[in-house]
Amino acid sequence: MNNENVLAIETSTSECSVALQTADGQMHQITRSGNNIHSQVVLPLVKELLEGSNLKLADLAAIGVCRGPGSFTGLRIGIGVAQGLAYGARIPMFGFTSLDVLVNQCAGVFKQKSGKHLVIAALDARMQEVYWAPYLIDNNSDDCQRGFKSGEINVNRPSDIELPIDLNVADFLVNDQITLLGSGWSAYPELLTKLSLPQELMPSESPSKSPNTLFPLASGLLNLFARSEDQSTVLESAANFAPFYVRNNVAAKPKPSIKSGSAVV
Repeated sequence: MNNENVLAIETSTSECSVALQTADGQMHQITRSGNNIHSQVVLPLVKELLEGSNLKLADLAAIGVCRGPGSFTGLRIGIGVAQGLAYGARIPMFGFTSLDVLVNQCAGVFKQKSGKHLVIAALDARMQEVYWAPYLIDNNSDDCQRGFKSGEINVNRPSDIELPIDLNVADFLVNDQITLLGSGWSAYPELLTKLSLPQELMPSESPSKSPNTLFPLASGLLNLFARSEDQSTVLESAANFAPFYVRNNVAAKPKPSIKSGSAVV
């Protein structure tokens, strides 16, 4: 679908974004920041992007949305809008986890270095917890899929986070081969102490920094979809699309088969 029109919606955090990839290869994105604004801005942003490119909903080949984890309300809004649009236009949907999208949109940060690189993504999960996952990137691998390995996405209190035993932070610090991503680090700076990481690794909080190292964006979702080896395998019907909450105390439980690491870095 690289030569077709594809829309993406991201509402899992306070950074609400909608992006459009047009058939001529152009990428357009609009973002709005703020809590509890998603229900008011998502559809107007979709309309603005489509009208700006002289497109209608029927001109889209697919609609993507971050399936989680993230804000429960935000996810329900984003997925509900995407499902409604996709169902009405009779087009398929695709989705990736918010952490996979964040890591992939920041790939340029750590892909410039050779060897193995440890990326730890952490998003503020509220309730004194973070959604997090470690990603081991082999920059010497010619095969992006083989060069990408991650653990499952977890939700923990900062004091309870433990990296897998085979990931020794000290080994990566020696060669400056660690990157931290996500809003969870600034929300819970004690994470640095817990994992014996220096303060200078804290992700930048500058809203103008590119790429955005704090929040997943709709453009990252589109890029991840475009880089999928077989896009047909990630497409699904709107009726079957399900969120991924991680926490088990919300209205719907996550599918047990969904893991971080479905992405291509």
